[in-house]
Amino acid sequence: MPGGGEPQGVLISGVFGSGKSSVAVEIADVLEKRGVPYAVLDLDFLAWFHTGSGGETAEHRMRLTNLVPIVGNYIAAGVRFLAASKPTFPCR
Repeated sequence: MPGGGEPQGVLISGVFGSGKSSVAVEIADVLEKRGVPYAVLDLDFLAWFHTGSGGETAEHRMRLTNLVPIVGNYIAAGVRFLAASKPTFPCR
């Protein structure tokens, strides 16, 4: 798929400290060696805010709202594979 084909992606999720970033770096290394245009994105920072209301629903909407133009920019730049990571929270 180097340089062509439909854009693809993978979402890496897990609790804090589980190795999501390490896996994303490994994916990036493999793709770079294969000549595949890629991007790695930490989804946490796309919705790190506080307004005092809205909770997780507002956070999810903000993350998606911010993600759409970012992915579009990567695709416009030629990226064909996106590895994204997002923490999950253990059940209480």
